[in-house]
Amino acid sequence: MSSDRINYLVRRYATNRATSEEVEELFAWLRLRADDKDLHDELEKMAAATIPDNNYDPAYWEPFIDKALKGKREVKRRDVRNIYTLNRGWRRYAAAAAILLLISTAIIWVLSNNKRSEETLVREHRQSTNDVLPGRERAILTLANGEAIKLDTALGAIVKQDNLSIVNRNGMLDYEGKANTEQYHTLSTPNGGQYRLRLPDGTDVWLNAASSITYPVGFVGAERRVTVKGEAYFEVAKDTRKPFRVDIDKQSTVEVLGTHFNINSYADDGNIKTTLLEGSIKVTSRDKQVVIKPGQQAVSAAVSGPEGPGLTVIDSGIDLVQVMAWKNGLFNFEQANLKTVMAQLGRWYDIEIKYEGNIPDRTFRGKITRDLNLSQVISILEDVEVKFRIEGRTLVVMP
Repeated sequence: MSSDRINYLVRRYATNRATSEEVEELFAWLRLRADDKDLHDELEKMAAATIPDNNYDPAYWEPFIDKALKGKREVKRRDVRNIYTLNRGWRRYAAAAAILLLISTAIIWVLSNNKRSEETLVREHRQSTNDVLPGRERAILTLANGEAIKLDTALGAIVKQDNLSIVNRNGMLDYEGKANTEQYHTLSTPNGGQYRLRLPDGTDVWLNAASSITYPVGFVGAERRVTVKGEAYFEVAKDTRKPFRVDIDKQSTVEVLGTHFNINSYADDGNIKTTLLEGSIKVTSRDKQVVIKPGQQAVSAAVSGPEGPGLTVIDSGIDLVQVMAWKNGLFNFEQANLKTVMAQLGRWYDIEIKYEGNIPDRTFRGKITRDLNLSQVISILEDVEVKFRIEGRTLVVMP
């Protein structure tokens, strides 16, 4: 089973959303490792690497692991409930969350510039009658003839063209077979949506909320070229005969042969950020080009100035975990200001953000899963002396 699938199953299980089939799948995988004599050592190393000062209590998590590996159903979701509602013994509970991803955490520790720098925040999450559900896997496929197909309702083989079959299943759109045409399709996600796409050449693309990708149903020319808006993560299938190129909202172009990279071109961010995780890519913005290596980020202006957008390379201090948090089902608010945090919430929960009075000067730090209701998220964020009010699909920020 792939690590992505394990991540998905664990998040579903720990947040009380797993179907009976998903629970069975997770426990079946756990039972396969029941006789792994190195498992506990592996778990301890993971916990030690995650929890500061190695300050955890094995008495808390070992019984859970033992029962889970034996497939005993008395280990119910209540045993891992509300891990994000930590008490002051947070290290003990957070250790459990680090255990081979067996417990999906929604831990967030939030720091402001004028607050205690190491204090653990304690708050029971609240359920509100006026609440907003998190985003989910939904998207629209627009065909070459203009027909729009909602993928959250159309399942299976939704389009067949000659030797090409377009299949929609499990939050993923897959182009199976070959097409000798350059007809273009567009996959777009709304606010509150995300989706995965497998292109005809085998390249995998993950789309974040409020994003789109336009691509041919068959790469029949000398290159593979697609166009992206918003945010997308690529794992490009290698083909040295056909370079893979990504046009970013008519501002920049990324050229690759086979690699993993993330593109963030949200207009409200002000910059286009291309971050490389593996391989090598060339980024072009107007008449300027740079080649970046893994761990580096190319940054250009999202809106051209009179002399065209600038293009710079950041070669140190790039937090790849933060860049990829959205794909892994997390918000990562490390050193993020209030407007940045609110922009992420606005896209994922499909809500409007309004401010009453001046925008508070706050800096956030920490991680939280993206499968919580809005009220649960803001109940945690309020610990930095910022107050919120939900009015329908509007989140009001108050100083």
